[in-house]
Amino acid sequence: MYRGLSFKIPNQYGKCLLDILQPVDCNKYNWVIDSDQSWIKIKNMNKKVSAELFFKKRLKGEEIFRIISKEDYYIVSVRIGGYSNSEINENIKTYFDFMNSECEIFILLVDSVYIEIYCKNVLLVESLYSNAKKKKFENLEYIDENNTRATMEI
Repeated sequence: MYRGLSFKIPNQYGKCLLDILQPVDCNKYNWVIDSDQSWIKIKNMNKKVSAELFFKKRLKGEEIFRIISKEDYYIVSVRIGGYSNSEINENIKTYFDFMNSECEIFILLVDSVYIEIYCKNVLLVESLYSNAKKKKFENLEYIDENNTRATMEI
């Protein structure tokens, strides 16, 4: 059984989360942003200025979708959890915590390029995999029950 998938994205400004989450109906979830190091480009009087991408740590689906689809951004690291109801546990530290929480999808982005997505819905895992393959993300692999990751930390 698949737990999720892993892959590499290009190390550049863009809309990587929008590309990654294309098969996901973001509106179905409440989102928690944690350990965030991400910036959005702002054009200000012919100068390029950066600001935080996520201004809040808890977002409704329409809010996160608007943020990740509006302007180009750069992410160094982030942990994002998607919850299908309002019971949000921000203390997901291990895969066991994830499986025993109301979190349905959990995204780790590390060092600007490394992505791991854990998802309780196997059909969604397969859709995310097909999307990543179509986007030609590198080192694409399923994460299965033999995965040795103990923590969900960055």
